[in-house]
Amino acid sequence: MFEPITTDLYRVPIPVPLPLKYVNCYLLKADHGWVVIDTGMRYAQAEQTWQATFEQLGIAWSQIKQIIVTHYHPDHYGMAGWMAERSGASVWMSPIEIQSVQRAWYQPLPDAADHLADFFELHGMPNDLNRQIWQHTMDASQYVDPKPLLQTLDMTQPLQLGQRSWQLLHAPGHADGQLCLYDAADQLLIVADHVLADITPNISLWPEAKRDPLADYLASLNEFAALDVRLALAGHRKPIMAFRERCHEIAQHHDQRLDLMQQYASTGKTAFEVCEFAFGVTTLSAHQLRFAITETLAHLVYLEGQGRLQREQRARQIIFLDQH
Repeated sequence: MFEPITTDLYRVPIPVPLPLKYVNCYLLKADHGWVVIDTGMRYAQAEQTWQATFEQLGIAWSQIKQIIVTHYHPDHYGMAGWMAERSGASVWMSPIEIQSVQRAWYQPLPDAADHLADFFELHGMPNDLNRQIWQHTMDASQYVDPKPLLQTLDMTQPLQLGQRSWQLLHAPGHADGQLCLYDAADQLLIVADHVLADITPNISLWPEAKRDPLADYLASLNEFAALDVRLALAGHRKPIMAFRERCHEIAQHHDQRLDLMQQYASTGKTAFEVCEFAFGVTTLSAHQLRFAITETLAHLVYLEGQGRLQREQRARQIIFLDQH
């Protein structure tokens, strides 16, 4: 159920109703009590897992003093309010991600779903698939309840928790303001979803997020590869031992994906057509398709920014094609 990483740090896999099956959350012993890093999605099985974990470790709810959420996605943020209500703990995020929470979870959900559907239609998504994604977006709010009061982390200052001094690192790409925690003395990195062991993190372009998330991600990945990391604790799957090598592998993956997408789109394609080519769509769930199309868009916009593709609007759709 949970795994000790060090004497003061536990990895707690929390089940999520997604293909990934689990999100890795972390429990850190501090002088004032316990700190939870990421929380999971709010549903019964996740609640039961947290209850059982605290019972087995002999942790009372009142001993949870602080909750740190690395980014706004529901598998990391979703249970923060539930946990804060039971423990009285404060909930902390980076300033950029607090803005992301406001955008994702506080505007009327039908408006957000409609806005996203319009965005996908512009990029060639067929109506039947777009409707499935619309419903999936509407369903997401059940996993994010209640919404906690958020406090802002000072990203310029180290965070002292117990015997460890953590640098707070901005890790854009997967989420605009994603936060990682780095203990340089122990060469230990809580890397969230910035780098994963055996899958590549999803880098998506959303209507109101940063203009070129893949450019941000690749630049950040290069900076992270320079860190001395003995062990990286990721948001999904297993811990990463050879961290620098994994950073280079992910960068190489994106280089190859960019070349393939540029070649395919050169004659003029919508993002959905490129998505079909790169990912296939017949076997994807609405959840997976939503991330596939937005990841495709992140790559196409990166290619546009590099001068390798351009866009044209034809009728009511955007086409990507070679520069003339």
